[in-house]
Amino acid sequence: MTVDVPTVPLDGFGTNRVIGWAGAGVQMPHLAALERSKKIPEGVYVSFWKSGSPAQQSGLFATLSITEVDGKSVPNLDA
Repeated sequence: MTVDVPTVPLDGFGTNRVIGWAGAGVQMPHLAALERSKKIPEGVYVSFWKSGSPAQQSGLFATLSITEVDGKSVPNLDA
């Protein structure tokens, strides 16, 4: 019996950039975040937040994806 298992090429670096924004850590979605989702999320990934921060007060928390801010698309960290 032969079993075909799909593979994903990895660069070996994982997360290489995180931006602090309003008390939250924001990065591009990492492999584990992509694997837990049936649909590849758009936008940037919230990896952590600080208790009492503006991020927490506005409803942001870890594992959310930010897809837009003030009606403007956020496809990546540079946006």
